[in-house]
Order: sequence, then C-alpha cells, then structure tokens
Amino acid sequence: MTCARTPPPAARPTRPDRGRHGHRRDGLLVAGPGRGQQTATKAKAAKTSSKASKNIYRKCRLSEREQYPRGGKPTYNLTLKQKRTTCKTAKKVVVAFHKCRSKKSYRCTKKVLRRWKCVGKQDSSIATQFYASFTCRWSVRRVHGSYQQNT
Repeated sequence: MTCARTPPPAARPTRPDRGRHGHRRDGLLVAGPGRGQQTATKAKAAKTSSKASKNIYRKCRLSEREQYPRGGKPTYNLTLKQKRTTCKTAKKVVVAFHKCRSKKSYRCTKKVLRRWKCVGKQDSSIATQFYASFTCRWSVRRVHGSYQQNT
C-alpha cells in the first residue's frame, strides 16, 4: 500500500514576500476574498498614511524663556518646527545653533551636537535688525526655525 506524500518543506515553492503560515512580512495577514481582504487593504492604507505623516514638519511650542535664548545675542526665536525628531531635541539643536554662530552672523559653519549640520539664511534686514531662518539636518531628521535679531 502506497501513501501519497507531501514534498518536504524545502521543496515547496516559496514566495519571498510571505513568511510561514501565509503571513506577509510587512505585518499584515493575507486574507481571502470578502470582508477580511478589505480589512487588510484598510490596514495597508493606514500604514502608508503614517509614513506620509512622518514627512511633515510639526510645530514646537516655545516658552518665553526659550524664545529669548541666553548667550549674549539679542535674539528672539519666532518659530520652531521639527521633522522625524522630537521637540525636546529640536530645542537643544536651536540652542546649539545660536551658540555656534557669531554675534552678528546668521551662519554656523560647524556641526552642532556632534551630528547636526545647520544652514542659515538671512530673510530680510534693516539697519537695526535682521530676520533669518535656519535648517539643521542629521540624516532624515530636520529642525527648521526662524528668528529675529537686533544688531
């Protein structure tokens, strides 16, 4: 009497995007036709929208003390936004950026906090003050801010 054997697991055709038991490698369960398939599609859409939300700048609130940084420069921080980092880190980057630049400059030529590279630009100026903005980056992380300084 002969039995029909199933081929050993190594001989079965495998799909590179599927793990064992039909699970997809991106964390979604492969569903059959019907309502389960719609759920998987909705979950995938939610996952892609969360990726998109990482790519937008988020505003950081500045306290009065943070708007007027210490360091001898007559500076007033107007806005602060961050992308793919935290507001706590963004505030540290701002303080380091203002320490790095000279009293009458809007540029910082060295890395701040050992990793962040900052680029500043002057937006407008008059004889007694200037408005400037800066963007600091470290890999995909971004911190963007604008400030006003009396000269």
